[in-house]
Amino acid sequence: MGNRRKASRGAPPMELMKSNRETREIVGAGILAALGIVATSVGAFAHVPQLAAPGSTAILVGGAWLGSALARTDLSLPRRSTANRAPKTGD
Repeated sequence: MGNRRKASRGAPPMELMKSNRETREIVGAGILAALGIVATSVGAFAHVPQLAAPGSTAILVGGAWLGSALARTDLSLPRRSTANRAPKTGD
């Protein structure tokens, strides 16, 4: 029985590690895009082009990275229930 406990406390399955890696990638891309938005906004309002230009590049790269990361994940939406819909009338 001691061996079973040790085996169950081993490394997490690859599925869990993969989803954790995907989640970190999505969060990282979102943070990069958000920082780009903040830097561009501050640069525009403070009239500092040295801050606005890298911010816009961060938005471009972060947005592309975020879209790519989300496209690789399986984000299947649940089916919508048809129980609450009104019946169609034949016009």
